[in-house]
Order: sequence, then C-alpha cells, then structure tokens
Amino acid sequence: SFGANRPEWTYLDMEKILYEKGMIRHRSRAASPGGAQDTGKDLTAEGRNLLAEAARRCGVPLLQQPAPVENVRLRADIYQQEDQPKIFVNIGGAQINVGDYDSERKLSPGPNPPQPLESEAPESMVAYFTALGVPTIHLLGIERMAREYGISIDPHPLPEPGLSPVYYSTEISAGIWVPAAILILVGWALLLRSGAGRRV
Repeated sequence: SFGANRPEWTYLDMEKILYEKGMIRHRSRAASPGGAQDTGKDLTAEGRNLLAEAARRCGVPLLQQPAPVENVRLRADIYQQEDQPKIFVNIGGAQINVGDYDSERKLSPGPNPPQPLESEAPESMVAYFTALGVPTIHLLGIERMAREYGISIDPHPLPEPGLSPVYYSTEISAGIWVPAAILILVGWALLLRSGAGRRV
C-alpha cells in the first residue's frame, strides 16, 4: 500500500536498477500479478496491463496461471531449477504461498517444521514444500515478532547493524546465580528463624 505503488517505478524497476549498478547480486526469476488467487482478477484491466508492462520492460516473466494447483507446479519448477531449496521463506499472506484462511491460521510466525500433506495436489507453496520435508519461515505479524525478539519498531535513529537483541542471547554465569541463590536461601532461612523466635 505504501511502497512500489507508482506504475512507472515498481519493485521490479527498483530491483533492475540496483542489479545493473552492482548493488545486489540476484534478481527475481519471475513475477505474478498478485491479488485474488494470484491472478490480479480483482484489479482493473488498466492495472493488469501496467503490471504486464512492468514485467516486460524489466525482462521478467509474468506468471499468470489461474488454476492454483498448476500455479504451484509452475512456481515449484522455478524454485527447483538448480536444486531443492533448503528452506522456504514466505513474507506476507499471499494465498498462493500460504493457502486459504484456514491453512494460513495453522502457520506460526517464524519457523515452521514440515507437516504431512493434506492433499495430493497442494494449492500453496507452503503445503508443497512441507510435503517434501522443507521447513518454512513464515514472516507475518512483523510487529508482534519484533516485540517477541526484543527488536525496536520503527526506531529513530536506526541502530547499528548487529546490535539488536535478535543477534545474541543473554546468559547469566553460574558464578553469579549460584551465590545469589545461596544468599536468597540463607535470607529466607534467617527470616523464618527470626519469625519462629518471636512466636516462642
């Protein structure tokens, strides 16, 4: 809604420029209209034409397969051109990636282990890859995930890379917590003893 929403300056245009200037090393192998059933059928004809034009000028094939099962197979062929992916990363809630509402609800934000396939003809990329034993990282509900991992939301100024709590874990040395635990136990014992003495 708030980025890559200029028809003449889509994400594919940005990616192409960055790639040509040597700022990134990889480009998208394909694009799709998105929207309902990943076919853009809820867009206007003008919108679909603008998407097709963006794909053409950037030299990226546009996937337009209306049948979900065939759409999954088409994408799987692209993902597996070189080798079987070690992990599938989904960003957002695109139906072709996560399935319908009930299927998406079964995914937890963050890592998800492979799950048994409920259908012989998977209609989402998550279902397809998990059936092959490929785990999924599901990135949806970013604010909740950020809070969970102690990452600041929209910080100003931006922190230095590598300093966020997500990069490290905090452990209390046994040399600290063992004496602390002993002191607490001794303190409780003294309190109980003094309380018993007053009752006597």
